[in-house]
Amino acid sequence: MPKSEGKKTTKKKSWKDLAPKTKKDRLKMLKVCGPSCFLDPENLTYPICPKSNIKIKSSEPTEQGIRAAYTRAIIVQNSKVASIARQLMKEKFNINLV
Repeated sequence: MPKSEGKKTTKKKSWKDLAPKTKKDRLKMLKVCGPSCFLDPENLTYPICPKSNIKIKSSEPTEQGIRAAYTRAIIVQNSKVASIARQLMKEKFNINLV
């Protein structure tokens, strides 16, 4: 009996899977994509672009990245980064973060 060839279900990748985790990944992203991939580029913190952008040399932030940076900024009480993330979400995706 042949196997059914239905649609494969693909799990949507979360920011946890897409984020640059190591300092090496972040330095490479800074070199290839520029400081626009970080909300705090001096400290290489709050990345908003996925690490896959290194391969395509794109510095386009994602909604998941901005939302993750905003959430983390709120948790550690970094109001400067939180306001930048809120403004980016409004400009790029027309979404109001509360």
